[in-house]
Formats: sequence, C-alpha cells, structure tokens
Amino acid sequence: MLVARVVPFSGRAPEKLLHAIVITRMGEGLGDTGLIGEAGQQRALDAIHELLLAAAPYSPEGVCALGMEAFRRASNGAVLAARIQADTGVPVRILAGREEAALGREGVVRALGVPDPLLLVDIGGGSTELALTDPPWEVSVPLGAVVATEGWLRGDPPGAETMSTLRAATHERLAAAYAEAPRTGAPRLVGVGGTVTTYAAIDLVLDEYDSARVHQHVLSRARVAEITQRLAALPLAERRQVPGLHPARAPVILGGGVLLETAMEVSASQSLTVSEANLLHAYVVEQAEEAVSRQRSAQH
Repeated sequence: MLVARVVPFSGRAPEKLLHAIVITRMGEGLGDTGLIGEAGQQRALDAIHELLLAAAPYSPEGVCALGMEAFRRASNGAVLAARIQADTGVPVRILAGREEAALGREGVVRALGVPDPLLLVDIGGGSTELALTDPPWEVSVPLGAVVATEGWLRGDPPGAETMSTLRAATHERLAAAYAEAPRTGAPRLVGVGGTVTTYAAIDLVLDEYDSARVHQHVLSRARVAEITQRLAALPLAERRQVPGLHPARAPVILGGGVLLETAMEVSASQSLTVSEANLLHAYVVEQAEEAVSRQRSAQH
C-alpha cells in the first residue's frame, strides 16, 4: 500500500507518507484450480481492512486497489474484485499485463529521474514484467515467484536438479519475451517488487527493513547468484531466519530469485539498481491528475 501526497501535473515524484506491505499469498493453488480459493480471498480481505486502518490517519482523498496477474488469470478474479468492493468499499482495477508493466516503468522513471535508457524488471507473485524506457516497450510474462515455486520447486530444500529445471523453464520464457524487445544498446537494469527488495535487504543484512537503504542499492549479478545458492541450500525453517528475508516470503523467495537471476542473464546485465518506487507511485499520480481534470471540466 502507498499513501502519498501528489502535486498534479508537476512532473515530480509523489511524496511518500506511508508504505506498507501485507503478504497474503492470495493466489496460492491458483495454478492447480484456476481459482482464487476462499482462504486466499479472506486473507486479501483481511489485508485490505488492515491497510485501510493504517491509512485512515492520513485521510486519503481517494482509495483504489490494483489487481495483477492472479486477478487476470483466475476465472473468479472479477467476482473477487466485486466482493472486495462490496466488503471494504475499495474498488479494484484489474490491470492488463502490459498496462502493469507500463505503470511500473513510469513509477521508476519518476522516482529515479535518470535520462539514460532503463530496462525495468518487476517480479511479482504471478507474473514478471519487463519494460524499456527508450524506445517504450513492455511485456508481461505469466511467471512470477509463486507460480515458479508451485510449478517447479519440490523438496525442502530443493535439490540441484530441481533448481536446474526451474532455471531452464524461466530462461525459456524470459528469453523468448525479451527477444521481442527493440535493441538499443545496453540499458541500465532496474528492479522492483518483493523479490528484488528482499535480495537487497539480505545483501545489506537488515534485521529491520529500511527502505532508504534498499532504494537505489546496487546488486551485482554474481551477488544475486550467491544469495540464491545460499537460500537454496537451506530448509524452509532456516530460510525464515535469514536476516533481511521476511518469514512470510521465505516459501517463494527461491522462485523469485531464479527469475531475478534469469532476467539479469537474458538482458546481459552485470548489475541491477533496486527501486522502492513502483507502479503504485505512477498510479497515485495518474489518479490525482485525472481528478483535477474532472474538476476543471465540471467548472466549464
């Protein structure tokens, strides 16, 4: 969740007032059933109620939730969106994959403000988005940390053969997607999403998450591989104890880590800059500017 102060049409990044994350694993089991199960739905509803309470002191002028790959993929995604609005009063906008990638790109550009070409990688639970800034190009691959974990990873800890199989599967999908990107030299790789920020927190050995230290932290490709290898050797109970790794993210971090490794490999990137800013930072600006435009239209 992001609560932010926005100056519409200023071109500036939103001022973050509150950023909070609740890990729900809403899409757990989606690959097997094609549905978001009742337990996952209830966890999502509970999380929204919790986040609304946290946001209340800021008296936000507007509230909206964004639906990602789980909503797109599940046959009951639209039904859940309607249930969320009925239960919490929060409307859910289900984003198309390329729309999600484009918003992520805009959020990063607003936050970093760098002129050089960027390649964004956004690793979520159900999908991974890739987006270039110059020329604009984006794609959404329906393979994220949860999907990779549920689809390929077996054993505790998973063995070398299992990890190798997952690497081959992620490479096939991401390489095919990135092959469609226009070639314009070597763009700077920027990463967003829970896997990326978690890898930064692990690299920084953060006992308590510190967004100021995570934002713009640079991870080398070699260091990403080292962290993945270390985590893959640990059973889940020990993985949950790793500094910088939220215990609730431990079950799916290996799936996300392999996707991160693969994104760096297929883009031939030796390093990645971590961004705390993401599609939420672009979306709050978009909503604020649309509200101002509606007000101006009503006055004429």
